Amino acid sequence: CDTLNRRVVSEVGNSQGLTPEHFIFLAQKVFNENSLNVEDFREREVSWTQFNKELLPGRGFTFWQWFDGVVELSKKCLKSYWSDRLIIGFISKQYVHKILCMQRDGTFLLRFSDGDRKS
Repeated sequence: CDTLNRRVVSEVGNSQGLTPEHFIFLAQKVFNENSLNVEDFREREVSWTQFNKELLPGRGFTFWQWFDGVVELSKKCLKSYWSDRLIIGFISKQYVHKILCMQRDGTFLLRFSDGDRKS
């Protein structure tokens, strides 16, 4: 997680790095598990194969290809929004639904697609 955080901070060019919630989402994605408990991931290590060789389940790209695409998009188009914490970014569709169901009509948030590298 620290390596991914350093990448975001250095590439997006600000001090607003990843949050603990982002780390949980990224761990869920790389390990293909849905646990919401950070302790389930704390001591686990990601192999190079998991990180950059194996395709994500049901996708035509690796974890690194997806993550790098999100960082590039943020760097080119969303830098100020990320810096101001106006983008939640790394959050699952299921959690978005749970959050938005409790909000007023018209409330929205920005999240990074986890099914497409280009959005």
